[in-house]
Amino acid sequence: MEHARIWIQIVTLILGTWTFFYTHQIRRDYRFRFLKPLESSIILFNGMILAGLISNYIHFNFFQDTQAFKASGIPTLISPFSLIFFVGLVYALTRFSDGFLGRKTPSSVHFGFGIGGFLIIGTFTLYELLFCQSAALRWILWPAVVLYIAILLILVGNFIRFILFGFKTQDMNKKRIALAFGFFYLIMPILLIGSKLFLKEYHRLVDGILLLSCNNYLFFWIKFVLLKYSNALPTVVEEEDINLISNKFGISNRQREIVQLLLHGKSNREIANTLFIAPHTVKNHLYSLYQKLGVKSRYELVNFFLEHAGK
Repeated sequence: MEHARIWIQIVTLILGTWTFFYTHQIRRDYRFRFLKPLESSIILFNGMILAGLISNYIHFNFFQDTQAFKASGIPTLISPFSLIFFVGLVYALTRFSDGFLGRKTPSSVHFGFGIGGFLIIGTFTLYELLFCQSAALRWILWPAVVLYIAILLILVGNFIRFILFGFKTQDMNKKRIALAFGFFYLIMPILLIGSKLFLKEYHRLVDGILLLSCNNYLFFWIKFVLLKYSNALPTVVEEEDINLISNKFGISNRQREIVQLLLHGKSNREIANTLFIAPHTVKNHLYSLYQKLGVKSRYELVNFFLEHAGK
């Protein structure tokens, strides 16, 4: 069973690598700036998987039992990396949710994660190195445990933010995108806790499958939800509306052509091929559009036309 878990972790890493490159390509093609922290979260999540994989591989191939493995000191070396990846993961997801919701991450959040992460990692590492044999000194861990729980609550809170935003927004496209992300990742921690409580013998195997799902759901969310609903359909923004908005904000004819293709869900490369211009020319026109309309990404540009259509 443990060897099956190791193979699941290997598959998770392989598919996670594919998900990262796919997300990166979509961010570049569609200029979704809010996806950049999501790329970081994918790297950090897979870093956690890799740390666990290395630990499990060493454990089951070089040691006869768990006690001998713990006495070797190897878990003490690997655990801090898992903690670093976890704290970084929650921080990246917080920035991602802020970017998606159109908010700027406060400087206090940056500072809080930095201090909190340092205290958690430092305390756990110090305890493992110096006091792991002393039950009388376990109270030292309590501040780190409290901070760890706080970060877990922040993680869950980010998913709840997506759900609340989905219920509040009147934009059906945004609603679908937000709810599809928030509900899936809110359910995952519940299933992970449930597996530990009710599937004690098989929970490690089930956890591996759930982590595989968490890692690669992003690919399906981006491909089949984000890309499908983040671009306006031609029937939503009529050509007459596009012309009126273009005239109002001083958008050139070439930029208007780019906007029309953009609203059909075309990528930068597809727009360039359709208009027989270079991809960097498309990027320059989009940048000029961002400046004129006061938006920062393709996602905001599409929603700008959605909001101004019919006015």
